[in-house]
Amino acid sequence: MTDAASFKTLSATAEDALGRLTLNKPDKLNPLSVQTLRDIAAAARWFDTQGAV
Repeated sequence: MTDAASFKTLSATAEDALGRLTLNKPDKLNPLSVQTLRDIAAAARWFDTQGAV
């Protein structure tokens, strides 16, 4: 089963024991901005809720 979450600058998916982050600001060349870092932290918290990931 695949679960997914979207944030302002990235998306996160969880399938089985694999978690994946995909940066989603290609027009800006996917910079590591303050917002991206916040989204990474939020995605990490989301992964914590995903059981086996």
